[in-house]
Amino acid sequence: GIEPVRTSYFRSTNAAGTTTSRINTWVKAPPHSSVKLNDLPQANQNGPMAFDGESTFFRRATLNAANSNPMPTQLTVIATNTSGMSTTQAINIIDQVDIQLATWAKAAQTLRVVAFSSDKISLSSGDTPTLNLKIGTNTYLMPQSGVAGRYEIILNGITVPPAQVTVTSSKGGTATQGVAD
Repeated sequence: GIEPVRTSYFRSTNAAGTTTSRINTWVKAPPHSSVKLNDLPQANQNGPMAFDGESTFFRRATLNAANSNPMPTQLTVIATNTSGMSTTQAINIIDQVDIQLATWAKAAQTLRVVAFSSDKISLSSGDTPTLNLKIGTNTYLMPQSGVAGRYEIILNGITVPPAQVTVTSSKGGTATQGVAD
């Protein structure tokens, strides 16, 4: 069988307005399998995955402008064993979310969270991700702030800091981090 480890994408728009992307895929499969990436819109980026010598296979696909907007949402991995039996697994392609800062200021009673999405497409170029901050049962929309892919929110009236915060993306990525003071 195939066990997805991670499939995430990185997308950006250059100064000329051209959007390109890359997709990194890691899967676990039996060591003697032949494993390949399939179903990407740019056919020359489909193909065999590299084996790390243990149990993980990897492939980076680099997509040109014609295939980066809109971003593909799924790909297929096919593992074939030495007997010729194949297993196919559809895998969602998600952005990578990283929380850069999660701090609580006791005196001001504010919580500040700064997060980044690996989807750095410009606002005028296409469908940008929506990031949400989750604290317990509450959800807060994080506005994009500054450079593409950067999101920041400051919440007021936070008398007791949460132990941790979670940021989720409409493109599938998620990150959790403890709050510092």
